[in-house]
Parts: sequence; structure tokens; C-alpha cells
Amino acid sequence: MRTSISILDNDYREWVKTLATRYKNSQIKAAVKVNSEKLFFNWLLGRDIVEMHVEERWGESVIMQLSKDLRLELSGVEGLSKSNIYYCKKFYLLYNQCDEFFQQLVGKIESTSLDNALLTTESKDNANFQQLVGIFQIPWGHHCVIMDYVKGDADKALFFVRKTIKNGWSRSMLLNWIDTGLYEREGKAITNFKAMLPEPMSDKEIEEKLK
Repeated sequence: MRTSISILDNDYREWVKTLATRYKNSQIKAAVKVNSEKLFFNWLLGRDIVEMHVEERWGESVIMQLSKDLRLELSGVEGLSKSNIYYCKKFYLLYNQCDEFFQQLVGKIESTSLDNALLTTESKDNANFQQLVGIFQIPWGHHCVIMDYVKGDADKALFFVRKTIKNGWSRSMLLNWIDTGLYEREGKAITNFKAMLPEPMSDKEIEEKLK
């Protein structure tokens, strides 16, 4: 039977919350190594479907056939259903919108491995690096939830990727926060704030201002 916390000190309560958050984060991190390479496989599968024009070449029913054939070749491997393969396509299309740095990161992962790419990438302190690497650091089930919600909006997707990593959200918690309209409150506010910032002045304009 669960009992309430008996120590009423605020520092203790905050410490308990910190421990709980740390544990949740560790659960996501524990899955990263087994999860990340699978995520990259899904990325590449989606890329192949798009870049090889698979459906145009062999017809729309090819995805169902592909599902059957992959399950024969990879007996016992999960995630090869028709619906999941379509998610792989959506996964690629969603994040392929990201900047050139992401394309370089993906190319490096493909030529070596995810771990090596993360170790050898020079821009580790770059905000884009931290954000884009996060794509390969949350469970696939979370991605499917996010893809269903964002409808192709990469900025919105990355917002929830960051939040999931930072807060250690389970899939049900992610769904709950999506349902509360979190992005509409926080994400859009950030976007609108950036849009309202004035354009940086050129050196010539600054000189004119100072005259």
C-alpha cells in the first residue's frame, strides 16, 4: 500500500521530486542504445521508400508485401507491420525538413555508427546538434504519438522531443501534455516572440544611427 511522504520539509520534497525525475530520465537513457540504431533503421527505411519512389514503382500494395517479406527475412523482429512501415515514411518526411547540419549528421551516422557520429561530431555545443540528436534518443512509440499529432510540422515535433528528453515523459504522459495544449501555450509563444524581434542592423545602419 502506498503511503504519503511523512517528512514535511520542503527541501526533502523537492529532493524526492528530483530523484523521481532522475529515475525517469535514466529509464529513457537506458533504452537509448538499443533504441537509437532501430530508430536510424526506421529513418533509412523511410528514406528508401521516398527516394526510391517505391509506391510509384511497384504500386501502393507494395508496402503490405514489403511487410510480409521483411517478416520472413527477419523472423521474430518487431516493428515490421504495414502501419509501422508507413510511420517510417512519415518519420523521414518529417525530419528531413531540418537544416543542412542534420543531413550531415545523418550521413556520418550511415557511414560509421550512431555512437561514433555523436562522439566525432565537432559541433557538440551547437544548439542545433543537441536538438537534432534528440530525434534518435526517444522511444519509437513516442515518435508515433508525436507524428500523429504534429501533422508534418517539424518545429512542433522537435518541441515535444525536447520536452520528452528533459522531463523523462512516458508515452502516456506525453499524450497528456499534448492534450493540454502545451505547444499552443509555450511553443507558439516562443515562435511568435522570435518573429517579433527586429532584424539585426547592418554595420552601415549602425553607423547611421550613431551619427
